Amino acid sequence: MLIDLIKHHQIKGLAYKQVIDSLGEPENYQDKGDSIIYDIVVDYGYLDPKSGTYLAIGFNKDSIATGYKVMKWKNRHANE
Repeated sequence: MLIDLIKHHQIKGLAYKQVIDSLGEPENYQDKGDSIIYDIVVDYGYLDPKSGTYLAIGFNKDSIATGYKVMKWKNRHANE
């Protein structure tokens, strides 16, 4: 799904509302920052998340998407 989104759909240039209408509410919808985040994959250990991948979409001051990044993370403190 993520690969299809990146390859076949234009994200850059979309208004904030268009992104939300297309992808739904982001994980950080209450933050007032200049980007939004969508969890793609979260790998849970016993209780805490161990690693994951998310899509971050950045916006300019006019709430127009300026680009995106696919980020991978790893929690080095997570229980195995």
